[in-house]
This record gives sequence, C-alpha cells and structure tokens, in this order.
Amino acid sequence: GVNSYPSLLLQKDNQIIPIGGGVMTPDKIEARFKNLY
Repeated sequence: GVNSYPSLLLQKDNQIIPIGGGVMTPDKIEARFKNLY
C-alpha cells in the first residue's frame, strides 16, 4: 500500500544505508531518521 516501503535506502556521507527490510511504516522510518542524525 501507500505506507509500505519494501526496501528503503538512505545515502549518508557517501554510504548507502539500508533503513528497512520488509514493510516499514512512516513512524518507523521517522524513528530510524532520528537514530541516524
């Protein structure tokens, strides 16, 4: 659905960081961003 992200990659400091495998909700993604920054 709209809120599912099968696999989302984040590029930070020239590194590709996988921030989710399977389904991630926006809340989980936001939590991961807070952990990374």
